Parts: sequence; C-alpha cells; structure tokens
Amino acid sequence: MTTLSVVIPARNEGENIAALVRAIDAALQAHQPFEIIVVDDFSEDETAQIVSKIAEQHKNVRLLRLLDFTNNENLIAYKKRAI
Repeated sequence: MTTLSVVIPARNEGENIAALVRAIDAALQAHQPFEIIVVDDFSEDETAQIVSKIAEQHKNVRLLRLLDFTNNENLIAYKKRAI
C-alpha cells in the first residue's frame, strides 16, 4: 500500500501550525496510511515545540528540523531545502 506524505515547511508558524496539522489530519483520515511531516525552517517561535507535542499524540505526525540537515551551510532558499 502506498503511503501519502504531506510535507509542510514551516517558519514561525506557532499561531497557525496546530490548526493546520489538525485540519490536514482530519482531511486525510479516509486515506490510510498517511503521514504529515513538518519541517521546521529555523523558527524563532514555538513552532517546533507545538509540532513535537502533536507528534507525541499522533503517530502519523513527524517533526524534522532543517538545522539537523544543513551542516552549517549558508542557505538562501530555505523552503526549497526543506522540501
């Protein structure tokens, strides 16, 4: 069976990220299996912490931090790198 993956690059989306993840989760309930991957794009707010809490409760939600994959590179196109 094919898994549907939704990748969300997010930077400083603390006010909106929980609602977005929950809306996507609800919309995809009919499609099993699926995963929601939020890529934290060097957020300076609580975006990563919010997604981490959601991921603890929902096995299909994952948080990746772009910082963990950049090796101190000088990035210009953060969203492209996140995807």
